[in-house]
Amino acid sequence: MFEYSSYLRSMDIKQFKAKPGGEVNLKNYPTGYNNNELNKERAGVLLEESRKQLAEVQVYKENYNKALLYFNQAFDCEREAGHAIACKTILNNIGYQIYFKHLNDYNKALFYYRKALAYTNDGFQQTVYAFESLNELANIANVYAHKGFHDSAMYYFQRAFDQIRPGLNESTLLHSTSDEFLQNKYNYYLVNMLINKGDAFKQRYKDTKQVGTITEALRIYKITDQVLNRIKTEITELKSKLFWRSDSRRLYEHAIEACFTSENINSAFYFFEKSRSVLLQDQLNQLSKFSNDDILIRAQLKKEILLLEREQHAIDPSSKRHADIQTKLFAKTRELIRLEQIIRQNNPLYYQSFVDSSVITQQDAKKNLLKDHQALLELFEGDSAVYSLLVTQGKTYFNKIDKRDFDSTSNAYTNYISNQPLLNIKFGEYAKTANHLYRLIFREDSLAAGRIIISPAWHFLGCSQDSALSRSRSPIRP
Repeated sequence: MFEYSSYLRSMDIKQFKAKPGGEVNLKNYPTGYNNNELNKERAGVLLEESRKQLAEVQVYKENYNKALLYFNQAFDCEREAGHAIACKTILNNIGYQIYFKHLNDYNKALFYYRKALAYTNDGFQQTVYAFESLNELANIANVYAHKGFHDSAMYYFQRAFDQIRPGLNESTLLHSTSDEFLQNKYNYYLVNMLINKGDAFKQRYKDTKQVGTITEALRIYKITDQVLNRIKTEITELKSKLFWRSDSRRLYEHAIEACFTSENINSAFYFFEKSRSVLLQDQLNQLSKFSNDDILIRAQLKKEILLLEREQHAIDPSSKRHADIQTKLFAKTRELIRLEQIIRQNNPLYYQSFVDSSVITQQDAKKNLLKDHQALLELFEGDSAVYSLLVTQGKTYFNKIDKRDFDSTSNAYTNYISNQPLLNIKFGEYAKTANHLYRLIFREDSLAAGRIIISPAWHFLGCSQDSALSRSRSPIRP
């Protein structure tokens, strides 16, 4: 991805105004920028960037012809300037944003991906070039997966991995050193590729019904979850990387769909539980109950341990310096363990989200959570469907709910219980809505009377114990 930051730091994009027709008006360009060649180049860069932004706006508006026009204008400018990486990025965006994602023209998307891949590196920004090529190859693999050419898809996924290191795969990636994760600025490309590779195996299962393919999909999804967890712990604290949140939601939705397709309840419970960490992070951001000092100290300790380990591996094991480093490592590790114990005691939510990587199982839930409750209900709301997991001592029920029906019914239900006058006036309609919501979630699943633990969906209503979801009394019936 081409970086414009060196140009944009000293300039304000708001100074450039777009006319209704989409042209960029440079009349407000700052005084003194027209006589210097460097400043002309800055103006050109901003003009090129504005065209890309206009293209993205047109994509959002579904004006794909206009979007293509602006993308092509930006591409011509970048090609004339000799910016190979920027050309790759634009061509890849045309293939993905316009032809793959919106027009479903896979052949045209392949054309642009291959055109982007054809740009060779001039030795400048080698890492950026490699990851842009990785993204293009992964997109090619994704097209072949959608077209049903599964062997070709796997071939291009491997070629994408090879851009980082020949022979690399998701398993070896997971076991990369902390230093490699910290140096990698394009983890979002990797995560996107891993999710797409899992999706490819899931699609292969739908096409062939081979059990091994859905098992492989779930394996890759779990590795991707572990990679995301490493990104969160290694990078988020230091650089506030937030992209993992949207990637996590996409990952968990696709993984839970694969679990539902294969009726794999144990893996479903795993992904339901992991999805809660994203909600937990939101709560942590809102409550801010953890100490910033503890976070910074923990990050600094991990960095010092990493540097000491790196130095230790590089020197003679029989040297005095090696022994000194070993002593320091022992002391720093003990200090880190002691700090994490303090965090766990004082800030359990923070510890659960960022330090503790363990996840409870169904057996743990039944043993510890259902001692004085009859059931645990977990809901996950994705972009295309809602899934429910109802755990009782005797059986676990895994259902898929129509998202449009769920959204409209839950919104209507929330509207009733939050508006007392409306509830009194239309109590009959409320009763029908509450009963329908109950049936959507529980269907005909057997649920004994008593208390229930509800782990909500992404923005699901906070039902009280007196709501229609409580089984301390019979469900409301019209």
